[in-house]
Amino acid sequence: MPGILKFNHLMGLDSIEIVMEVEKTFKISIADREAEQIRTVRDFYEVVWAKIQHKSSPECVSQPLFYRLRRLFQEQLSVRSVAIKPETQLNAIVPSKNRRRIWRQLQSDSKLKFPSLVLPRPWSIAIVLFDLAVVFVSLGHLYANGRHVKAWLLMAACIVFVALLNKVVAPLRTAFKLLTMRELVYEVLRLNFSQLNKDGVTRREMEQVMNLLFADKIGVSLHEIKPERSFTHDLGVD
Repeated sequence: MPGILKFNHLMGLDSIEIVMEVEKTFKISIADREAEQIRTVRDFYEVVWAKIQHKSSPECVSQPLFYRLRRLFQEQLSVRSVAIKPETQLNAIVPSKNRRRIWRQLQSDSKLKFPSLVLPRPWSIAIVLFDLAVVFVSLGHLYANGRHVKAWLLMAACIVFVALLNKVVAPLRTAFKLLTMRELVYEVLRLNFSQLNKDGVTRREMEQVMNLLFADKIGVSLHEIKPERSFTHDLGVD
């Protein structure tokens, strides 16, 4: 059927990666016949909730996690608690100077995994375009001269060069992929789900965690992830 997120040999790589990441996050297994019924974001919610609702909790995990992170930011960044609200912009409370070091320290002190910092937009676009150019040039050379050892050596050299380039620009990764404290809380919950959900989570928390996962894997804005959206028709998942 068109528009179905199928978990079979015809399924695109994006769809497979999403299903596997959901299974990994929630420690569940999604059968082929269940995945074949997933058309929309809401459908995916229902599949996952049916598997974890037996260990759901009337009390949310995100609220104490927010207070935990807020205390940490207060102590490490000397920010007043009243200045840290769910809609507070991360850029407003985490200084840009030495941000990578500060972010690593916050992660270490919290004993939780934090989302990685990313390249600021101009740099990220430039690096992606450059990486693609190097890959396409090397593939073109390999296609034209595939029988020659030099072509394969060039291909290997290009792969190594791209890897080294990404390491070189690592210090420039100082931007937040997420914008607000609310988004940070749910992303930290997603990255540390098995550690933080020992007493269960609410349906809303499950949906927020899944929304962040979808946005990250599909490469769309979090605001584009809505229950009625079709994965194939609206979100462009293969």
